[in-house]
Amino acid sequence: GGWTTPGKEAVVVDTKLGKIGMIICYDGDFPELSRVLAIQGAEIITRPSALLRSFEIWDMTNKARAYDNHVYVVAVNSV
Repeated sequence: GGWTTPGKEAVVVDTKLGKIGMIICYDGDFPELSRVLAIQGAEIITRPSALLRSFEIWDMTNKARAYDNHVYVVAVNSV
């Protein structure tokens, strides 16, 4: 409810900055969704998060998704 609803598909949007896909939070811990976005042509994957764990793990998973798929990952976590 509220202002969000679950998605039903992975979407890549063509923008002036490039082709952008989005994962959220815990999605970044697993390679599959990022891979789907990369196969669909994403050049940039954004990852807004609210993970309450060590910076090192969060940073490592962001770097892993970028490395796995040869894309840029733009990530922000709650402070």
